Amino acid sequence: MKKIFGFIVTWVLLLNLIACSADITADTNGTRSLGEGIIDDGGLLWDINTEMYLIEDEILNGTESLKLWLDNEGFANAIITGFTEIYPDVRIEVQSIIPQDSINKMVLEGEAGTGADVFFIPHDLVGRASNNSILGLMGRYEEKISERFLESAIRTVSIDGAMYGIPYNVETIALFYNTTLLNELSEKGIVLSPEPAKDWDEIISLAEQYNSTRTNRWTIRWQVEDAYYNYMFLTAFGYELFGPDRIDPEQIGFDTGEVLRGMQFFKDLRKVWDINSGDSNWNVTTMEFAKGKTPYLISGPWSMEPVSKGAQENDFAFGITKIPLIEGRQPYTFLGVNIICVSPYSKFPAAARALAMYIASEEMLTYTYEKMGKIPALNEKYAANIQGLNDDPYMRGFMAQAEFSNAMPSIPEMSFYWPTARSMFQAVWDNVLTPKEAVEKAYDEYNTLWTTAN
Repeated sequence: MKKIFGFIVTWVLLLNLIACSADITADTNGTRSLGEGIIDDGGLLWDINTEMYLIEDEILNGTESLKLWLDNEGFANAIITGFTEIYPDVRIEVQSIIPQDSINKMVLEGEAGTGADVFFIPHDLVGRASNNSILGLMGRYEEKISERFLESAIRTVSIDGAMYGIPYNVETIALFYNTTLLNELSEKGIVLSPEPAKDWDEIISLAEQYNSTRTNRWTIRWQVEDAYYNYMFLTAFGYELFGPDRIDPEQIGFDTGEVLRGMQFFKDLRKVWDINSGDSNWNVTTMEFAKGKTPYLISGPWSMEPVSKGAQENDFAFGITKIPLIEGRQPYTFLGVNIICVSPYSKFPAAARALAMYIASEEMLTYTYEKMGKIPALNEKYAANIQGLNDDPYMRGFMAQAEFSNAMPSIPEMSFYWPTARSMFQAVWDNVLTPKEAVEKAYDEYNTLWTTAN
């Protein structure tokens, strides 16, 4: 009887093992199915039905918290409110860190375990962030991201065929114009039409009559010390930063005739906006335009809130359109993409990815569009789900310029472009160097930085 009983127990155990093993099968990607639609995806459990990674218990029950780095309190509160409506016990700790500072801070704190689980960076720093191994893969969320977001934006987070983040919103500069003021100038015969300038020649011509150094009255304002804004003066003459594909660090291009011509045009604009480069800050550009006495401003979506407020307080209307032609040539501006990243060092990789995907949800993209004037990086199909976006005349202006924009290169050498280009523009504007001297100096400085780094 003992032998028979032992045989029965052994047989029952064997049947259970067979039954369990039947639930563990390989999917098309070679990963394991754990039954009931759950897949082991390299240590993360993927629910086929919900198309989500299963969030770790310590996060779901509030034992541990997620760390989010974000520099906008209202946005952070909206994220916490929305995410905890779905997961009531989840705790999110927010630290105010600007995207540009996230890389250096993650390099120091990521591996140590004190860094963020989720953070933002500008896309031109993706290469540097990747070199420092602070970007986590999005895994099976790649399919959803690819379906929803702009292809050009997705390329900024794609490295060797894998996706290291989510493109969140895009931004570029455009031309703000004071509709009320242009109508008044048209009625006085100072301008031929109240329509915004289509070529810089119109702006130069207006400046000859409208500018007044004594009363600080200028036809146009922009931050002339900033290479981000001034890039357009080079591209109008054919400049290609890092080559046609924008990935070759050897093709900085400062030694080209296109850059020299662009710098000469830039120098000649000093008569239009006669101010030292170091004085062309936020207050004397955007905030002065908001007073209603400046016909034109070159800025980005970040200026929408103060300009809109100024228009109400000072009783003027404004519009936004693409940058005017330069000597009949189309200028191209930088297209920036803000990226949501997850840390590869996160103790809770599933929860970190779930939070990142929630931030990239339609609800949060609508919030940043309505409250912050941010343009979602969504493709045309999904942008239509953001109520009012396609009918927004201001956003249409930025989107019109976005068609003539180049995504900022994301190779690590981009960090060498910024300081050398900035010095080049400042030296020419402030008449410290001639355009020829400035471009030669910038070329040498860039090559020194690049050679030293390699």
